Amino acid sequence: MIPSALLLIYLIYNFAKGTQPYFTTVYNLYSFVVVVTWITLVVGVLINLMELLQLLTNINSVFLGLTVFAGAGSIGDYISITTFAKRGFSSTAVSGVFSGQLLNFLIGFGIALVINSLNNG
Repeated sequence: MIPSALLLIYLIYNFAKGTQPYFTTVYNLYSFVVVVTWITLVVGVLINLMELLQLLTNINSVFLGLTVFAGAGSIGDYISITTFAKRGFSSTAVSGVFSGQLLNFLIGFGIALVINSLNNG
C-alpha cells in the first residue's frame, strides 16, 4: 500500500505541474503486479466460500464445480457474445458461442491427458 500511495502522490504532483511523468514502464509493470495480487486474493476468497458452501450443503465437489465454477467461467463469454450481437456482428457472436466452449473443452482435456500420460507413461 505504501508504494502505491507514493506513486500516486508522484503522479498527482507531475500532472498538477503539467509535465509527463518518467518511468511509465515501471508504472505499468507495478500495475500489473497489483492487479495479479488482487485477482489472487479475490480468487482465494471465492474458493474458500465455495468450500464453505460445500461443507454446509454436503454437495459433492464435482457437482459444485460443474454448476458454480462453470457458470462463473462463462460470464465473460456471455458478456462478449451479447456485445458482439448488439453491435451487429451476429455471425461472430454465433461462432463465439460454439468456438469458445469447444476451445475450452479441447484445451482442458488435452492438457489433462498430456499431464496424465507424462505421469503414467
